[in-house]
Amino acid sequence: NKLSKLEESVEKILKLATQLGQTYIITNAEGGWVEYSSQLYIPKVYNVLSKLKIISARETYEKIYPGNPNEWKNQAFALTGEKLDESTITNIVVLGDSKIEMEAGVNLSKMYSTARIKTAKFRESPSPNELNNQLKLVLAKFEEIVSSLKNWTIRLEKQV
Repeated sequence: NKLSKLEESVEKILKLATQLGQTYIITNAEGGWVEYSSQLYIPKVYNVLSKLKIISARETYEKIYPGNPNEWKNQAFALTGEKLDESTITNIVVLGDSKIEMEAGVNLSKMYSTARIKTAKFRESPSPNELNNQLKLVLAKFEEIVSSLKNWTIRLEKQV
């Protein structure tokens, strides 16, 4: 079953991320959507979500920046960064399928002189199998990515 394979990969990467540092999900979806959809379709992932913070950028910023999802995400990343202890910031790792979160992560990293930014840009609208393969590629190198003293940019998009 493709969904159960995908569930396993998402669960593994989230568990590893929470072991390696503070982990957040910042989404432009409505508040509660991540929890609801994971509970419905990938319950093993739902169980992991309690160990991390889920932020709905839409819920927080849509009224301030109507019709501007880029700014919702950018502001949510910045707000998250403001809550972190600057002396402990070494890595900002961003996994996502849009340029919006990659840019928001880079902007956040500029707030901290010691931060290293690591981004992995997934393909937009992949099949479950494609997404699973992308997650497996990142998972295989995730500890190396996080522990590296360099900035990383990974693009897992299909070449046209």
